[in-house]
Amino acid sequence: MHEAEKAVVDGEEGDQEQLGTVIEEADHAATRVERLAQLFQLHPFLITEFGGRIRDALLELGCQADPVRV
Repeated sequence: MHEAEKAVVDGEEGDQEQLGTVIEEADHAATRVERLAQLFQLHPFLITEFGGRIRDALLELGCQADPVRV
């Protein structure tokens, strides 16, 4: 029984590590989206010049926002 308990604990630790990695990646993606939003506010001409490529990048990051509205 002791080994079974250890396997559960090890599995939970592995899940915790994986969850931490996912949260870290999501945080990095959110930071990039926030930076893009700030860039749009500072330089509105970028929306017309690069809007399509930036929108594609946002979609790739999982963001449903329309860059024109940011």
